[in-house]
Amino acid sequence: MPNWKKLVYSGSDASLNSLNVHSHFTASGLIYPTTDGTTAQVLTTDGSGQLSFSPQINTTGFRIEFDSATTDSDPTSGKFKLNNTDPALATELYISETDLNSLGIAPLLDELTTSTNANKSVITLRKESSPIYYEIAYVTSQVDEGGWRTLTISHVDKNGWSANISDGDILFFGINIIADKGTNGAAGTNGTDGTNGSPGTSGTSGTDGTSGTSGTDGTSGTDGTSGTSGEDGATGASGGGGFVGTYSGATWTVNHNLDTRPLNVDIVDSSYNLIITEDISFPTVNQCVIKFPDSNSGKVILSSISASSAASSRLTINNNADNVVLTANNTDSSIDAEANLTFNGSSLGVTGAIVSTGTNTAFNFITPSDRRLKDNIVAIQDGLETIKQITAYEYNKNGLPEAGFMAQEVQEILPYAVFEQEDGYLSMMDRPILAYLHKAVLELGERISVIEQKIG
Repeated sequence: MPNWKKLVYSGSDASLNSLNVHSHFTASGLIYPTTDGTTAQVLTTDGSGQLSFSPQINTTGFRIEFDSATTDSDPTSGKFKLNNTDPALATELYISETDLNSLGIAPLLDELTTSTNANKSVITLRKESSPIYYEIAYVTSQVDEGGWRTLTISHVDKNGWSANISDGDILFFGINIIADKGTNGAAGTNGTDGTNGSPGTSGTSGTDGTSGTSGTDGTSGTDGTSGTSGEDGATGASGGGGFVGTYSGATWTVNHNLDTRPLNVDIVDSSYNLIITEDISFPTVNQCVIKFPDSNSGKVILSSISASSAASSRLTINNNADNVVLTANNTDSSIDAEANLTFNGSSLGVTGAIVSTGTNTAFNFITPSDRRLKDNIVAIQDGLETIKQITAYEYNKNGLPEAGFMAQEVQEILPYAVFEQEDGYLSMMDRPILAYLHKAVLELGERISVIEQKIG
């Protein structure tokens, strides 16, 4: 950064040959450690001149200008562009072999595809003035176009790109090389089989077999060669706090005291290579839970965004009221409260129609039938003759056996009992047929009474 200087340091550890010192300190005012550091450590100051050895975090990258054009062509010196306005849909990135400061970055770009992995490196494009807006992508291959490169990329994650990053913005192009994949560990032995459950309509589950022993870890891949360092970028906006911790396992539960959520999360292994996972949650304002498909070990770096940024990312609930169900509205800033769809913890209320394409199961269906809800009330006549015109069938529907009526036949006799759906298929109500069946039974009862009287 502009307010830091590089000093040459000579000591017993030849790899520790440089350190960064804030411009208001002088070399004579520094207090050096009394013991030597280890390989890959750097000297840091606590602000009063006291130096100590600390792990070095890879921040390889350079400053470059964003060109919003999407054409496959030379972006010109100090610029880059994507082949789609949405980075999540972009598959290629076109970048100059010189950065914003006119420094050559071709050797650094060469390192992007030196790994033997399918995903050879990870690039992070952060807006210099607002680092919370970014795009992260894998680099899988590249083509040297002579003065500029075409990188084949695969989207990983983004935040606020479309609304906050535009043509001419300055971004920091961060690089993390993915080390070659290590050899696979030996397979664990199979667990013993559980006992069989007793037979029946629903047999009981057998007991779980014991877990097999874990396979040995594969050897670590060799680190890729470091690219040339770019010019120091400008100081980013101050965050609301930070936390660094070391963890291992398939689930990392990170307890911190930052009193906020969500947080920016960076995960690195012991060699400070970036680890990518999408399963990150924030159960409380002081806890972050990170899950991996397999066991991992390394460091997690948490940094909070400013209060103004956090406030701007909150969702607005439109038409908010008690017990209403929330639905998405295809925006990142708000959700809708549905006045016609309510749930109070035990009862679901729907104002309007319910359309179901599957099987509905309930202990009881209750239909309002109060006389006060009805008008034009007329007693049914000729119930038996009406029912005789309708044929009952057995058939298969959706692969399952069923019995009932054909809506087309019912429509000719009782048209108000049949409805046409949006897809053109016919549906029908069974209640009108039930009413005519009731009338038919009464008519048959009267006929039986007359016959009995004649016989008697």
